[in-house]
Amino acid sequence: MSVYQVMVGDVMHIEAGEVLATDGILIQAAGLHVDESSVSGEAGLVHKTVANDTDPTHAVHADPFLFSGTTVCRGVGQYLVTSVGANSTYGRTLISLREDVEETPLQAKLG
Repeated sequence: MSVYQVMVGDVMHIEAGEVLATDGILIQAAGLHVDESSVSGEAGLVHKTVANDTDPTHAVHADPFLFSGTTVCRGVGQYLVTSVGANSTYGRTLISLREDVEETPLQAKLG
């Protein structure tokens, strides 16, 4: 098993069954469907497509954004890594859960 470090600007290959570790923008895809329920709470699969420069109507409906912590359910693709670690969607979520939450004025009165 090889261990490597992914950096911003790397191009990653993805396929069904993988959990994304970084955020990125899709640059190539074939039948790619992603389960984004860990990020959005929506149960349905999201069809990911690359914006097509030759067809402006297709660009309106394109969804090339990939988020860390989501799962590829169908298809294959390649994406450009835009954020990793604590700067990724999953990383920011984990950090926000670890920080102490300040007491609201109502909680102070009730306490």
